[in-house]
Amino acid sequence: MRDTVLLVLVGDRVVSTLFIRSVLLSKGANMPKAMTPEEFKIEMEEYCSGYDTQGAHMAADALMCQLLEELGYAEGIEIFRNTKKWYA
Repeated sequence: MRDTVLLVLVGDRVVSTLFIRSVLLSKGANMPKAMTPEEFKIEMEEYCSGYDTQGAHMAADALMCQLLEELGYAEGIEIFRNTKKWYA
């Protein structure tokens, strides 16, 4: 299960994410609840190494939101997600 990834287009780059983990967890999959610090670092490096700064920023926000949800901060993340944002 840990090898399951979802590919997402960020600007002109295809990057792997661990977002599918939340779907698997919601279906009762037996796996760690939150990504490891190393997994988080690897994903952030992928997102932040491209030329599309707006897409990278949005993807990085989404990754941080997912991690915080996995750690139990879902109510605060819901507030963040419902806040209007502006990416330049």
